[in-house]
Amino acid sequence: MGPKRQGKNEAKSPSLDMFDPVILESKTAGTAVLMLKSDEQDILVKVCFSLYKYAEKCDTNKDDLVKLGAVEPVFRLVQHEDRSVKTHACMVLGLLSSNSQARAMCRKLNCVPVISALLNPQEDVLVHEFATLCMMNMAKDYSGKTQLQSEDVLQPLVTMIESSDPDVQKNSAECIALLLQDFAAISLVRDLGAIQHLLALIQSEYPVIQDVALLALVQITNDFESRNELKQQGGIEKLLQFIRNNISNELTSLALHILANCLTNIECTEELTQCRGFETLLQAASESTLNQVKQQAAVAIGRFFTHPEQKKQCPEMNVEKVLVGMLSIDHAGLQAAAAETLSIVAELPSCREVICDSDGVRLAVHLLESEDAVVRKYALLVLATMTRDSHDISAQVSHEGGIEPLVTLLADGIPDVMINAAGVLTNLITDNSLRAEILQSRAISILLEPLKSGNPQLQIHASLLVCALATDGEARLELQTSGAVEALVELLRSYSEEVRRTACWAVAICAADTSTAIELIKHGALEMLQELCSSIARRNSFAEVALETLLNNNLPAKYSLKGALSATDVVVDGFYDAGAAKAGVRLLCLEELEKQQVSDRLPVVVINFGKLQEALGRCQLVL
Repeated sequence: MGPKRQGKNEAKSPSLDMFDPVILESKTAGTAVLMLKSDEQDILVKVCFSLYKYAEKCDTNKDDLVKLGAVEPVFRLVQHEDRSVKTHACMVLGLLSSNSQARAMCRKLNCVPVISALLNPQEDVLVHEFATLCMMNMAKDYSGKTQLQSEDVLQPLVTMIESSDPDVQKNSAECIALLLQDFAAISLVRDLGAIQHLLALIQSEYPVIQDVALLALVQITNDFESRNELKQQGGIEKLLQFIRNNISNELTSLALHILANCLTNIECTEELTQCRGFETLLQAASESTLNQVKQQAAVAIGRFFTHPEQKKQCPEMNVEKVLVGMLSIDHAGLQAAAAETLSIVAELPSCREVICDSDGVRLAVHLLESEDAVVRKYALLVLATMTRDSHDISAQVSHEGGIEPLVTLLADGIPDVMINAAGVLTNLITDNSLRAEILQSRAISILLEPLKSGNPQLQIHASLLVCALATDGEARLELQTSGAVEALVELLRSYSEEVRRTACWAVAICAADTSTAIELIKHGALEMLQELCSSIARRNSFAEVALETLLNNNLPAKYSLKGALSATDVVVDGFYDAGAAKAGVRLLCLEELEKQQVSDRLPVVVINFGKLQEALGRCQLVL
């Protein structure tokens, strides 16, 4: 009997070798990670989507997945031949890449070439979004930046800026901004035409995209050629228009930052002038309600006036009052930027008058006691510029109580602050009426710290202040007792040519009387000056003047060194002859010689006219 035939409507029985479908429900992330090793595409898609939803919830979940070993199998699935599996795996990897340990694993797996290949036009927009997200996260680490640059990812990233998808635009621009932190990447990005695309993004309807585009432009305009390229692309006008439309928008500070960078190029400055851009800068400085915007506007105005031709126009632009007004706003960054720009415009005498009339001097003096070192630095710079060759402004600084804080700032501990304080005091001392007030404030004793600082620029300015102070006997006496003379002699040994030259000048001024000359010689100034004057490489004219002045005010040293005195030298009590000076042996002063024991060596002859007259008087009485 043959096999029974099935009717048309009778169901076929299942094949004996077919596995019946099993519906699995996983309640733990660990199980889901294990399922990433499945060969079934449907399972892989569902698992990846579940892991994506889990990772999306919080950073702790991402950390859990990394510890469970999800990175490597997910990365393997990014290379899957099925588009749906690839897309969902890319979504998971993009989220996980915000975790530092996940990024380290990605670098170890050398995932950059694979992720970069996903940026081709044939891939889905969702793949582009999460691939660029992964690259952006990797660019947050130095090692990640290095790996990205070595794989030539800039070209596909620049291409992605043109994407119609805002997430892709944002991720690509942010990744480029991070890579541009390495100066070497700037020229590569510029040559790929990225500036034009980034400028287009600042017109985006999404502030976050505008933000990252502006940040990228801030980085790229640190380069001279890129600044000119931005000008060629109409960037100056586009940025000005952005500022005009967003005068009190936080992003405007970034646009102003870019313009400030560009204004270091004279070509960009001329372009801004043609676009009536200075009025826009001044508008931002005066009308914006955001201090950060005002600050960047002040910086940009300062850059504008660094060019001599533009600076001549300063009196016509009425910028001084706006800048002075910023000094009274309780915002350290704004005060520092305004003060720095004021120090530039104050180089013009007509601008100084406006600054004074606008209460600028009082406000600058007030800022000398700011808690912020940068504010103190630029407040001092304003006063240094203002008091140059101006006794009236110097008197105003004194009237506002500026001398005491100025002297205190000589020991501020911040080199730039100390340098500028010394500069202001040097200017003030040219007004003889202020000299006594400065000396009474212990300026000379405080000078010991900057003289011994080890900072060449600070030592130069401290030596110049010594030159200004040490023009009378009282000041020179204080120099001796404070230890400043010894510190000054040490500077003659400096490796800096400018430090040695300035120290020689200070020694020449200090050696103007016998007592200070003796103190200088006691600390080795004579030998150091002789060495400088005999050196072909290190000699300078100030060393020769200092040596001559030192010897003219210490005749025993001059006689010992030269073996004779000139007709104009007047010998007085205390002159002594200790014999000819020997090379490499320091000349001892009379007090040091008196402490030595009597020997059979060459006697020291001392002239004392007072005792000689007494002896002659006794002789007359005997006669």
